[in-house]
Amino acid sequence: MADRPTTAGTNVSENVTRDTSSHSSVAQEEKQPDTNTTSPPKKSLLDSLPPWASTNLRSANSWKLLARCWLASWAAFVLLMPQASLNILGNTAFFTVMTSLFLPANLPVQMFVFSIATVVIGVLLGWGIGAAGMRGALAARNQVLLKSTLEKVQSSAAGLANPELLFSLKIFEGVFLDTRSSIVFGCFLAIGTFFFALVRAYAPKLTLLSIFGTIAVDIFCGIGPLFPFAQYTLLNSMCTCIACYMGIAIVVTFFVFPETMNHSCLSATSAQLGLIKSLVGMQATVLESKPSQLAPGTPLMTKILGLRQGMLGAQKACKVHLQLLGRNHADFRPVMAKSVFINLEFSWGRWNGDDVRSLEAPLLALVTRVASLQTFARIVGERHSQEFDISKTAGTNADVSAAPSTLPSAVPSTETLPSATSNDAYLLHQIYRRHDSLESLHSLHIEDILPVIKNSTADLREACIEGLGAAQASIDIVNTCRWRTDAEAVVNCHQRFDAALARLSAAMTAFKDTNRKLLIEPFMPVLMEADTREARRALPLRSLYLSYVFATNLIVVGDVLVTFMEQVRTTLEKRKHPRLWAPKGLRAIKKFLTERDHEDAAVFGEDSAPEKTETGINEESYRRDPDSRPPSNVPQKIMNSIHHVYQWSKTPEALFTFKYTFVSVALWLPGVFLKTAHIQVRIDDIYKSVPTNLSSRSYVIRIAGTFAGLCLGLATWYIGAGSGIGNPYGMAASVAVFLVPLLWFRLFLPIQYQAGGILIAVTWALIVGYSWIDGHLPIVGTPGIGWTVAWKRWTLVVVGQ
Repeated sequence: MADRPTTAGTNVSENVTRDTSSHSSVAQEEKQPDTNTTSPPKKSLLDSLPPWASTNLRSANSWKLLARCWLASWAAFVLLMPQASLNILGNTAFFTVMTSLFLPANLPVQMFVFSIATVVIGVLLGWGIGAAGMRGALAARNQVLLKSTLEKVQSSAAGLANPELLFSLKIFEGVFLDTRSSIVFGCFLAIGTFFFALVRAYAPKLTLLSIFGTIAVDIFCGIGPLFPFAQYTLLNSMCTCIACYMGIAIVVTFFVFPETMNHSCLSATSAQLGLIKSLVGMQATVLESKPSQLAPGTPLMTKILGLRQGMLGAQKACKVHLQLLGRNHADFRPVMAKSVFINLEFSWGRWNGDDVRSLEAPLLALVTRVASLQTFARIVGERHSQEFDISKTAGTNADVSAAPSTLPSAVPSTETLPSATSNDAYLLHQIYRRHDSLESLHSLHIEDILPVIKNSTADLREACIEGLGAAQASIDIVNTCRWRTDAEAVVNCHQRFDAALARLSAAMTAFKDTNRKLLIEPFMPVLMEADTREARRALPLRSLYLSYVFATNLIVVGDVLVTFMEQVRTTLEKRKHPRLWAPKGLRAIKKFLTERDHEDAAVFGEDSAPEKTETGINEESYRRDPDSRPPSNVPQKIMNSIHHVYQWSKTPEALFTFKYTFVSVALWLPGVFLKTAHIQVRIDDIYKSVPTNLSSRSYVIRIAGTFAGLCLGLATWYIGAGSGIGNPYGMAASVAVFLVPLLWFRLFLPIQYQAGGILIAVTWALIVGYSWIDGHLPIVGTPGIGWTVAWKRWTLVVVGQ
């Protein structure tokens, strides 16, 4: 023990000499990249964009999707151009364009038909509730007052050239308003909005049904009180507009890059395998890099985290409908999302819906394991972050290496204090510095061990990459060779797949038996010399632990990849010839519609329902007191029902429903008061319903989305129309240009920004559509053109917030 300080001092001096030489070599090595750093400036502009943007800009499938949606939306706007079609569509003609932005034609055929059906059902339900309200309101109207008012209007219209115009003006001025009739309409409005709010709260997948149903009820109950007679066809114009877009979208979906859900799921699976393959292949770059190149914020680490996030975002079963209205990546469409509907369509190919769904579980396991594999790079680079700043010159002093078992001094120096941004304590930093000095002493830093990890895992990593490529190629050939089969290509693909699976199994066995032992070889001299307890406590084994972490994660990735490939091989052997597959599995729809997810609410900018706490779960499973009895008589049953209603009224769903109903009724009230009815522009009932039903959880997103939509709408209008009312050719050209960026953001914005994207699109449609209608269609209560429409929309959104 007495020899230890001298030996330690000698070792430290040698270590300092080694450090100075290594620093000089490192400096020389750092100069070398400087001479080769001329390549990074050659990166394209797309590389500087976020991954979700650059991926979709490079993706051919994304451009196909954008072309299909653009064609449908532009054709929907062109319908407004001829005067004959505009006369038929009426004053809600802009709904043709707005529906195309609410529900772009970006879904497979069967799923799009289902989605557009929810919109139609919502409108019809709202129409039915409004018609029932009108029937009840007409029965409750004061007939004496109605007769008197009619006589006054007829006497004032006597002798006029156009008495019908005067009659229409009097209607919209609120002359025929009746208190009892308005109360009935208000009750039905509250009932309708309450119902659609419940649908929106408990079945988020039917949000579009709720939105369009509420709009229909708002229009019917907002305009209905003004009419003295039955007008059950108030929504003819709105339904005609939606039907026009339905026809356009269905034709485009069937004939412009058509896609079944079976094909879409297999394409998403193939794209996901390609992303997993690139992440596994990137481990070679990680193992060849210096730890400083893996620190947070470096280009390599940013790329790794971006790909990892894209892979996880692609795999999330955002559980259809809403997520598919705005997906993170068109190439990486959620695999499990479409699988709910995959058995509800006719498809031609080798694999049926159950075959595709059989890949869900192994693929999900593979994604999670590969995501865990990326943590190695983060751990290695963590010590080189700003928050974890270890100075090697301060950490390689003789005292620390000489007495590794003693505690650090109680008097800290300013050189050894933790960084201001670090969350670690002073003692923990001292432990880190001690380990850093010991690793330097024995040349066991992680940068010294990375080449060992690379060599020992090289065969297994290459086998995993080859297996992923073979699986991807096999799925691609199943997905692309549906109508005609290249027998030679299929045989070659199967042979490659079998060879890759055999190599992966052999590599797994070899690594578990022999190659894993290479990881411990650099540590054998240190372990052999550790013959005392104090020496064993001072062993610098952090790098060994990290190498075991990487090896263990890689083994797990290989295991789940073997499972995935075996499932693919089983299906390939079972399905060798294409055939027609019929629909089945209708019972899955109910479960799908009632499932709720945080991202369902995020698409429309709403707060998600809180998760059930452990207390709530325990309360639900709490057994009834044996001495208590269920309600047996009528009063007890009534009180028990009231108790359940009271308990429900405190739930988030109930609070949302009450707020939804209250806001709708509050915005409806000014239209049925005699003193304010003639001031309010009646067409603005549609204005009010849209901001009310697109309520955003973020004030910033709501305001920013509306402002951006106003700017785009004004630019589109004034570029295409100039200072007049516009001409069809100029407006068609202007809309065609501005629809490209508008739809691109609408389709590919990340889920957390989808609420803003929808508000931008809806505001744009309102500005352009209302301006064209006002200039080419005589309507009562003109909304204005261009700027006039914009400031009204802005005011309503701010007031609604």
